[in-house]
Amino acid sequence: MIFNRSKNYPYYTQRNNVKSPSAACNVTAATQACIITGNNFEHPAKTQPEDHLMELLETQEAWNLLNTVLPGAICKPRNVSHCIAWAVNKAVGKRICRVETVSLQEMLYHVITGGAVVVSGRFTKSGHFVCIVGLETDQEIENITKAEDINMSQIKNIIVDDPWGDYKTAYQNQNGNDVFLPVSTFVKTVFGKDKVKTAQMYYQ
Repeated sequence: MIFNRSKNYPYYTQRNNVKSPSAACNVTAATQACIITGNNFEHPAKTQPEDHLMELLETQEAWNLLNTVLPGAICKPRNVSHCIAWAVNKAVGKRICRVETVSLQEMLYHVITGGAVVVSGRFTKSGHFVCIVGLETDQEIENITKAEDINMSQIKNIIVDDPWGDYKTAYQNQNGNDVFLPVSTFVKTVFGKDKVKTAQMYYQ
């Protein structure tokens, strides 16, 4: 059974962004999550929504938040989930994104119950954000009423919208819409040896 939250929504690529396209996986994955959860947000005319989020993350307010969340950090606000969530919530006008530490089961349950999840992983040498939009499983999804009901042994693939392209082709294929990643590949790339991961959880 294939469950795909983004099936009827447009795919967002970072490659056509005006602001730092090679480093815009963060805001592009966030925009994708907003769209598929019904949280479209206003942005200046002739400005893509991803670029608007990037503009917010370049403000002094974003840098002040970064210094509060990670004092002395040498990274930029656009690379920190708490800052990305702040920009998203500011753009939408309400709190629809929360940063939580969750298991893969919890991520998938969130997706099948109407949400979306943005998570970082070692898809590239410097790290990369993707949006989890679904899964392929032999389990009947209708019977799942809580995260613990998800049978991980029956899941074949995790479906992601990857703003840079298809990880399985080493990004030679620049279309990252509905990329099916084997569970073992996803776990190794995103979780490593950990059981939980910090993720951006998007709510309807």
